[in-house]
Amino acid sequence: MNNNIRPRTDAAVPSISNGVLSNGTAAARNTGNIIKDNHITNFNNIGVSILATGNGPDWMIENNQMYNPTHSSAVAQTGISITSLFTTNTLIKGNAIGGSGPGATGTMTNTGAGVIVTGVIVSNGVVTIEDNTIANITHTGTGTGARLRGIYVTSGNNGNEIIDNH
Repeated sequence: MNNNIRPRTDAAVPSISNGVLSNGTAAARNTGNIIKDNHITNFNNIGVSILATGNGPDWMIENNQMYNPTHSSAVAQTGISITSLFTTNTLIKGNAIGGSGPGATGTMTNTGAGVIVTGVIVSNGVVTIEDNTIANITHTGTGTGARLRGIYVTSGNNGNEIIDNH
């Protein structure tokens, strides 16, 4: 809680692949974790990634700021990704995704041809997505695969709640 998750400041093009990544084992699942009140900046892949392997229920991802203040990207980017079938009873609430500053202010730019930019994706698990702001993302990429998605819940994924997001 209350961290600044960012790349090295002395790099010519500062970036990190993932801000927070959870990958446990089937025998010892990561459960009941709280990711709260963090600033996750300059990521080139996923801000918060809960992978399919080794993750369980009762996560809280709340009041985080995910933005890219110093560079544009040409690769697929996602603010929050939940891919574990066992990630249930999980709350994604009050996060600001996008922009170049806290609160999704300014503009985050993605120039990748044929890439997908997504605020929140849930491809497995059961989550509540509530009161998040996904804003100020410019995607200038071209091609048949180029997409900009706010919240994306894949087909066959039942029991999720999406409430009062902006």
